[in-house]
Amino acid sequence: MKTITFLKATTIGMGILIFAGLIAIFVKIADIRPKSKSLSARVSEVVLVFPENIKETMPCGDKLCVMTVGHESGRRLIIVNPESGRAESIITFKEML
Repeated sequence: MKTITFLKATTIGMGILIFAGLIAIFVKIADIRPKSKSLSARVSEVVLVFPENIKETMPCGDKLCVMTVGHESGRRLIIVNPESGRAESIITFKEML
């Protein structure tokens, strides 16, 4: 008799746990609050030597590549880190004479 009572209690307990688990899953699925944090725009300034002009800009992985023309030593590729707004590398392409 005690065994049957124990099995009934165990079955009822497991049923309650399964029901609570299903409720937790439905609550998690129904939680549709926005998860992303709003990102503030960074403002940075790059100073170019006059009469140097920007010819092309393109993404380079997580960096920004800026190709310029008109510098006295030739065309330059400036690799900018958008996080800091600073030039990480400047590659100069000199003209062959």
